[in-house]
Amino acid sequence: MPGKKEDIQHAGPSSGPDLNFTYNELLEELKAEYKYEERETGDVTAEEMADATGLTRNWCSELLNKKVRAGELVRVRVKEPGAAQPFFAYRRKK
Repeated sequence: MPGKKEDIQHAGPSSGPDLNFTYNELLEELKAEYKYEERETGDVTAEEMADATGLTRNWCSELLNKKVRAGELVRVRVKEPGAAQPFFAYRRKK
């Protein structure tokens, strides 16, 4: 019984729609799927909340995530221009 790896190795161009894509098409799909959102006015990070309240960053992160689970806030991954790493920001649900 051939395994999945062997099936893929012997697959031809008409083996299925999942295998019929070019590198550029795949790259465009991935860019669209993993695109960072723009940070909006009013977005808050756990670090900003910690600075404003005097609570620890971890505790602020936990509080914000509880509000996300309760449906009060939305957590979005954003990256600011010039920033090396993306981060999570929280915003009110629209």
